[in-house]
Amino acid sequence: MPLGVSNSALDTARWAIGIGAFLVMISAWIVALLGWHLRRRKLANKVLQRLGLIPGEGNGSTRTLRIWHEGKEATIVVPRMPQQSGPLGRIEQMRLQAGWRTPAIALLPMAAGIGAGAFLLVFATTGRLLGGVCGLIAVLLVLWAYLRRCVNRRENLFDLQFVDAMELATRSLRAGHPLVGAFQLVSEEIGDPVGPVFGEICQQQAMGLSLEDAIHIVGSRSPSEDMHLFATSVVIQMRSGGNLADMMERLSLVIRDRIRLSRRVRILTAQTQFGKRILVALPFVLLAVLSILNPRYMDLLYSTTPGQLLLCGAGVSVLLGMWMMNRMIRLRY
Repeated sequence: MPLGVSNSALDTARWAIGIGAFLVMISAWIVALLGWHLRRRKLANKVLQRLGLIPGEGNGSTRTLRIWHEGKEATIVVPRMPQQSGPLGRIEQMRLQAGWRTPAIALLPMAAGIGAGAFLLVFATTGRLLGGVCGLIAVLLVLWAYLRRCVNRRENLFDLQFVDAMELATRSLRAGHPLVGAFQLVSEEIGDPVGPVFGEICQQQAMGLSLEDAIHIVGSRSPSEDMHLFATSVVIQMRSGGNLADMMERLSLVIRDRIRLSRRVRILTAQTQFGKRILVALPFVLLAVLSILNPRYMDLLYSTTPGQLLLCGAGVSVLLGMWMMNRMIRLRY
């Protein structure tokens, strides 16, 4: 042992080196993941822009409405609705996808109040700041998981209703109705969430916007891949000419096959999903049980700085593992 260096200093140095190496590894992994995600998003946006589902830079921020007043045509230039960006815009978009009526600007204070209540409750019970922070994070994760569950449930309902909407529009077109009339019929006969989407297309077209642009706007706002495919197919068919009824019939068959394949994959991966939930919940359950049965045994993890860092690292590792398993079993078409 070198002169003037104690065992505690060596232990501290080892802990610092280990924690630094762990943070460097996690940082490199996160940077690589973000780079891959940004590159993939950029390529996807290029494809959507070429298909016309994302308006280009030259479209401007205004649109012209043509109305009739006392037998004469009048034009009005109105600004387009600005699209929100950032975390608030993302939450607002997910709120709309979940079908909630409360706006995001009101949901955020409610979530903050629930998280603050959980923090104060856990802090008052355990007397530890780390416990309160963990309680706050746990409550926020539960709220986010509930929001995602509502979004997924509504997306599944959208897929089922969208097939019925395509079949109804096909029968309407073959009966001699125009395309806007078929969309109007779908908006009246199909309930939420598919009906309001086609109702918005009809409303945009009635306000003076061309049918292609209305389909572009609604298709770009919708999170459904089937809606994107429908918007692209209809616009291409309108430009090139062809039988829209046959196109919609084939599209409904494709969507039905996709739903059937998705259900089969969900059945085959049900055991993996159940195992994932057990593996994710097991560390937290064991930590809670050991903390209740033998608090002194677990006191080192709560009262010392290395123990607190280990708890934080373990929690981050479990969450990253859960996220990676969710990404691995997601089916892409």
